[in-house]
Amino acid sequence: MNPAQTQRKSLLPGGSFGLKIGILVGGTVLLMIITAVIMSFIPSNLNGPELTALAQSQNGLFATCTDALNNSKSQDTKNFASNCAISLATEQTELLAYTSERGLKLGKKQLDLGVNAQSQNALKASIAASTYDETFSTLVQSQLTLYMAKIKATFSTAKSAQQKSLLSTEWTTAKLLEIQLKSTAAAAS
Repeated sequence: MNPAQTQRKSLLPGGSFGLKIGILVGGTVLLMIITAVIMSFIPSNLNGPELTALAQSQNGLFATCTDALNNSKSQDTKNFASNCAISLATEQTELLAYTSERGLKLGKKQLDLGVNAQSQNALKASIAASTYDETFSTLVQSQLTLYMAKIKATFSTAKSAQQKSLLSTEWTTAKLLEIQLKSTAAAAS
């Protein structure tokens, strides 16, 4: 009356139950190690050190321009500083959103490493010497040149089309700021 029960075959024939569990756990660990080794050869989709340096450079340039908004006597310099600060704030917001989406979070302390204390001190000293606008022009030109070099270097190591697009926009903005700075310097002469 009872039909014969069919015996199920084990995936791992022979041996005890503990041995079978050990083989499964060992195989799983081996598979995880192999996966980790393979993943280490696949390039990351983010070049974090370059993007961090770029964001820091933006922050340093932003600090210089913000200082000019408060201390410059020339309206042309204030106009440039205003455009520069607004452009950099926008660019940095986009860059930080991009890096944050990919797991690279940059805090204020890390960004503030891009603010050059010597430049800030030179600007403060130039107020007393009544050479603020000339000092600002010299400092911001060197910072803008450095910023553009970092954009170019970061673009050359960009890992995705989205990153290249973001950097292209930053390059275009920086070029426009450079043109405006040259015309501001020419007007001051």
